[in-house]
Amino acid sequence: MRVVQRHVETLDTATLELCPAREREFPRHAGGQFAVVFVELGGVRAARACSITSPPQRVPGIEIAVPVRPGARVARHLARPERLGETLWVAGPFGEFTYRPESGRGELVLIAAGSAVAPCLAIVEEALAVRRPERIVLLQAARYERDLLFRERLEVLARAGGRFRLVQSLTRPPGAWGGERGRIDAAMIERQVPASRRRSATWLVCGPRMMCWDVLFALDDLGVPRERVRTEAFGSPLEPERELGPVRVAEIAAGAGL
Repeated sequence: MRVVQRHVETLDTATLELCPAREREFPRHAGGQFAVVFVELGGVRAARACSITSPPQRVPGIEIAVPVRPGARVARHLARPERLGETLWVAGPFGEFTYRPESGRGELVLIAAGSAVAPCLAIVEEALAVRRPERIVLLQAARYERDLLFRERLEVLARAGGRFRLVQSLTRPPGAWGGERGRIDAAMIERQVPASRRRSATWLVCGPRMMCWDVLFALDDLGVPRERVRTEAFGSPLEPERELGPVRVAEIAAGAGL
């Protein structure tokens, strides 16, 4: 796929808009899934899993998030401005952290921290496009205000109609901050999701592994059935970048994919 646009979202995250380099579309994905991008670095093929941040209704290409972390060689390579116009080998979509709006009943509550809000953005946009479910709430946590990934896009969606509500929390807020403060815990969930709707809601939790466990235990305490909750851990022990061994650039171009 060809890189046609690059956007700087925060100090450590960029998004890339990709369009098919061949005469076919990227396989239809569901909100919440990811793609795997392969690059050649110093004669070695390396792979990076990137969340798809565009809804499935946007075709023929996709948008992916590229968080740049210490040691993330592939992410640093992808996020550079000179990647514009470059053709990448992309496979996917992959992942089970999805929501089926057509079968949705009750409220959809998403809880995300840091860069893990990326798959949630696609889920929200997909659900809004098909007008299901009736209510969507996203609880987004970050350290500083500047770390609120996709803040503008999410706030625009929240202002556009009455179905989507955005709740943002900072663990290190400025004095004038008007949103929630601290980590997402049982008390915050109690304030933002009425008890009458908690048990029937669908809950999607995405973030660092310990954050997912903390939220899961908080939902247990609030009486939310485990079968109503799905989690996706970011920053797991498995590094999202892998080196796949020596390879020539021509071999990447000849591989299966887009």
